[in-house]
Formats: sequence, structure tokens, C-alpha cells
Amino acid sequence: ERFREHTRGGLYHNLKAGMDVFMGTHDVLTLSGLYKYSDGLNDALLTYRDFDSGGAPAGVTTRTEKETEEQRNTEAALSYRRTFGGEGHEWSSDLRWMRGRDREYSDLLEYDDAGSDPLKQRVNNTEDEDNLLFQSDYVRPLSGKGKIETGLKSTFRRINNDYTVEELDSGSWDTLP
Repeated sequence: ERFREHTRGGLYHNLKAGMDVFMGTHDVLTLSGLYKYSDGLNDALLTYRDFDSGGAPAGVTTRTEKETEEQRNTEAALSYRRTFGGEGHEWSSDLRWMRGRDREYSDLLEYDDAGSDPLKQRVNNTEDEDNLLFQSDYVRPLSGKGKIETGLKSTFRRINNDYTVEELDSGSWDTLP
């Protein structure tokens, strides 16, 4: 059997701003930005109850986890839209930049009711992501029910994920493979 108690909490903040600049009757330039910050605190208690083949209790193992998590996300966007004479005839271009940073640190302690030495581990998980997106689209309705649509989209993405688990052994922290 497995039982789990989990508490999640922390502070979460968002700041978002944007503006439109109207450059005449057909042109609009939009600038916007977003910043998110969170500082999470998570605690978990796991209890494993083992039974032998006859169903009798064979042991209890308890594992505690204390995790702090810090996330920062930043986004910026620049958009341009031009409308032409006639409904649905337009050209638009967007440039978006996004950066995400996520840091998680955990301390783990596992012990059993048999009196074995407790297992102590710590985990460091770093996730970084950068994105740059460019997109441009042109739409021109044709007489009747048709239209011409063309566009270009390009995305550049970089992801870095470092994950390390260390275990306390004879007073020193050893990195696990």
C-alpha cells in the first residue's frame, strides 16, 4: 500500500502590460510584455506498507520530501498589422521572445521501521528555455468565395535541463549517475 500527503503553497505574481499605437487608419503597432514570478514550497510525506505473500505486514518505509521551486518567465511581443481596402485584406507580422527559468531544490529522507540507516538525498533540477518566434501573414480575399493566403513562420528554441541527484554517504554528498 502507498499513502501520500502533499502540501503545496507559495507566492505567485504576474505583471502584464501592453499598448497599441495607431499610425493612421490602416496601421497598428502593438507592444506587450509579461513577467511571471513564483516561489513555491512543497512538502510530501509518503508511507509504503509492505506485506508478505500471506498478507501479513512485512514493513513500513517512510519518505519525506521538502521542495522549493522558483519560476521566472519573461515574454515580449512586437506586432504590426496593416489593413487594405476591402474586408479581410490585411498583412500582419509578429515578433515574440520568451524566456523561462525554473529551479527546483528538494531534500529527501527515507527510513524504515527495521532501524536501517536512513537514506538522505537532495535533488537539483534546473530547466531553462528561450524561444524566439517570427511570423508574417498576408490575406487577400478574391471575388466570390476564395482568397489568397500566404505566410512565413520561423521559430528558434533552446532548452537546457540539468538534473542532479546526490546521496549522503559517510558524511559526503555523492552524485548519482
